[in-house]
Amino acid sequence: MTYLSLLLHSCRALVYCWSIVLFLFAFPNSVRAVAITDPVGDFLPTYTGTQAGDLDVIAADVILDGNQLVFSGTVNGTVGTTAGTYYVFGLDRGLGAPIFALSGSPLLPNEDKVLFDAAVVISGDGLTGLVADLSTGAPVITPFPTSDITISGNTVTATLPLSLFTTSPAFLPPQQYAFNLWPRLGLDASNNAQVSDFAPDNATASVSPVPEPAGLGLAAFGILFWLFRGRGRTSEPSRAVTASDY
Repeated sequence: MTYLSLLLHSCRALVYCWSIVLFLFAFPNSVRAVAITDPVGDFLPTYTGTQAGDLDVIAADVILDGNQLVFSGTVNGTVGTTAGTYYVFGLDRGLGAPIFALSGSPLLPNEDKVLFDAAVVISGDGLTGLVADLSTGAPVITPFPTSDITISGNTVTATLPLSLFTTSPAFLPPQQYAFNLWPRLGLDASNNAQVSDFAPDNATASVSPVPEPAGLGLAAFGILFWLFRGRGRTSEPSRAVTASDY
C-alpha cells in the first residue's frame, strides 16, 4: 500500500467515525433502549371506572439525560379525553415498596412487584404536576411547573431536574432507577379501584441512560483503532520461510 492510499484510507475512516459521533449527538435517543410496551385493552379487573383509551397504557419510558429525567407515556387514545385522569410514574430509587399490595382498597396482591419510593403525578389536562417522595414516611409533595409537561396526542411527557430525586445518599445511582406507569381516574391514594392499568404488568423497568459525550468519543476512537489495526494486518506482505528463520 502506498503512502497516499494509506492517507486516503485514514481520512475516510476518520470522517466515518466522526459522522457516527455527530449523529449520536444530534439524535441521542436513538442509542437507548426501546420504550416498554403494554397490551391494548388490558384493564385491571379491580378497576371500576370508564374503560377509555386515555386510561389504557400502551408504552412507557423514563430516560436519564444528563441532569434530568424524562418521563414519557403513550396511551390508546388522546391524552385528557376523560376528565379526572392522572398519569403516575412510580420510581424505585432502591427503597421501593410494594405499596399496592400492602395498602389501599382493594389490595392488589398480584402487583407486589410494582415497587416505588417516589411518584411523579401528571394530570391529563396538563395543569397539575407534582413529585411525591415516599421514602421518609409521610409523603413530601413538591409541585413542578406545568411548563415541564408536554402533551401531544396520545403521549404525555414531563422533563424534570434530577435533583428532585437524588435527595438522599441512601438511594441508588440514577442509572439504576426503575419505574412503572399507571393511569388512574381520580387521585384518592387509598382507592386502588381508580388504577386502570400498569406498564409493565407487575414489574418495574430500568431507566434508559443517554450516553455521555465522552463515551461517544471513546467509541468513535475505538472504531478508528480497529480499522487501522485491521488495515495494518491486511496490508503486511507475506514472505516465504527460509532456513535463516530457524
